[in-house]
Amino acid sequence: MALLNANYIAERLKPYYNIRFTNKNGRVAHELLIDLAEFEKSAGLKVSDFSKRLQDYSFHPPTAQWPISTYVPSLNDIDEADPKVLVD
Repeated sequence: MALLNANYIAERLKPYYNIRFTNKNGRVAHELLIDLAEFEKSAGLKVSDFSKRLQDYSFHPPTAQWPISTYVPSLNDIDEADPKVLVD
């Protein structure tokens, strides 16, 4: 279920965000990595700004630390128990 949820979210977000580490078919694993570097360059927004905004709306923010320093990531780990209404 986590694979389905992660790929569902990735497909919905592809038109708006750069999804990193997809396979040759454009699929992600049980988690997806969103590159937010364009927002830092264009508007000065950092990953922590996105995390804080999600918390403002009572959403648990995704992992914001990643050992790859070439871009600004947001790791979204989707749980098997996440209902579709939450995934949307």
